Amino acid sequence: MAVRRGLAVSTLTVFVLTLVSSALGYFRESGVAAIFGASADTDAYLVAFFIPNVIFLILVSGTLSQAFVPVFVEYLATDRREEAWHVGSSVLNLLTPLLLALAAAAALGAPLVVRALAPGLDPEVAHTAEGLTRVLMPIVLFLSLSAVVTALLNSLGEFTVPAFSPVVGALLVIVSLFTLGRWMGIYGLALGALASSAVQLLVQLPWLVRSGFRYSFAFDFRHPGVRRITLLCVPVVVYVALAHTSLVVERVIASGLETGSISMLNYAMRVFTMSAAFPVSLGIVLFPTLSALAATESWQRLSRHVVRGVNIVILVITPLSVGFIVGALPLVRLLFERGRFGDEDASTTAMILAGYSLGMVPVAATQLFIRALYSVRDMATPALAEGVNLLLYVPVSIGLTHLFQAPGLAAARAFSFYVVAALVFYRLRRRLPLWERAADWAHALKPLLAGVFTGLVLGLLVSPAVAALVGHDDFLAKALTVLLLATAGVLLYVPACLLLRAEGSERVLALARRVVTLTPGAPAAKAAEGREVAGGA
Repeated sequence: MAVRRGLAVSTLTVFVLTLVSSALGYFRESGVAAIFGASADTDAYLVAFFIPNVIFLILVSGTLSQAFVPVFVEYLATDRREEAWHVGSSVLNLLTPLLLALAAAAALGAPLVVRALAPGLDPEVAHTAEGLTRVLMPIVLFLSLSAVVTALLNSLGEFTVPAFSPVVGALLVIVSLFTLGRWMGIYGLALGALASSAVQLLVQLPWLVRSGFRYSFAFDFRHPGVRRITLLCVPVVVYVALAHTSLVVERVIASGLETGSISMLNYAMRVFTMSAAFPVSLGIVLFPTLSALAATESWQRLSRHVVRGVNIVILVITPLSVGFIVGALPLVRLLFERGRFGDEDASTTAMILAGYSLGMVPVAATQLFIRALYSVRDMATPALAEGVNLLLYVPVSIGLTHLFQAPGLAAARAFSFYVVAALVFYRLRRRLPLWERAADWAHALKPLLAGVFTGLVLGLLVSPAVAALVGHDDFLAKALTVLLLATAGVLLYVPACLLLRAEGSERVLALARRVVTLTPGAPAAKAAEGREVAGGA
């Protein structure tokens, strides 16, 4: 029970900080929308930022960290800490020159890269994207090293500081947007993003030293641990590359649509990814524990962690999915409709957001499915699933875009979420004893039933009534509309879950009460519980 409480507290801490980071991300995107609108400059910036970001995601964030944690945790779990420090240092030292060379090559080849990613861009916009690419490419180095340090800290049971560093980075980007952005235009925003990536690394380094990690100038690429991490990275690279190939397809198709389509897709995706805060937080906290359980071959305990985790994710994410579909337009109006971002932009962005949100539950569950597979060293299944998905996604996205323009791309993305979730889930059940009882399936389905009920009542009764009574003429009306819809959603969904006795509903409600009431002594209790995580893992 102490371990479970520790995991819950760590998850809550990471979740809150991730929400804060996501909220700051909204303020950043809202500021970009107000200053630059859905314009040629923002299209150029997003294409340029996509290049270092996708390299980082493929090589490090979605790859190295997933292969690194199970191997590093195994050394810790078997009391080989000195060897763990040696492996960690070698990974950092070997990665740095590789990333520097990659960033330099991409900066020099910016014209070719931009034309490959966005062939439909106007020549002037493409020229701006090329210049921005050269400014932004060092982000690859800073974000990648930051991700490795995060993986080290998470493996050592420290989750707060890694989750806090993006908050600091987001604040820096917002400040640069309203200072450098006004003085230097879109290049000021790019410089702010570059500085933010460096700060996210620097913030974590003191805590890495305090955690006991002993850095050395080791370049031991022949060490068995380093070689295992490298071998495990290969299928993960394939998975992440295939996953982001679909993003490239989305950008290529969007570049041929009306000006601003790339920006509207980005604004909608930014709102959509706020829903990922909880499953990502839970996955971050659970991954070292799952890896430790796999290292000691505790399969039943590992399976229980996965089932409970997924059921809680479904319970929490279902109402968000319903809210983002039914309340897409009021939400987008509240968040973005100001300055050069007008009502037509809001309507299109809302349809895109609703399309993405159709796949919110499966993509959230997939976060835990994949972590579970990686913990048992099955790196191939996610890659195979993404390969099948890509074969289906390309024709579906082309067909839906032809019918519905940019919202069709979002609907195709939701379709791809279901495909990957189904394939990964099928393989995971063949590896672990998951959902073997009818009660497990019932626990997973009950929140979905409550969500359907909530969505029908909100969409057919509450939303039209609120729109007629409140309208959307000013900011207060927009905020009141979103608040009323959210309140009605909670008042419908929570009793429905309690009536159906959905697993975890009472615990989540009790945890929410603790957060809201902020009872005296809670910080000390949370700190004590948080320290139990490392020992329990």
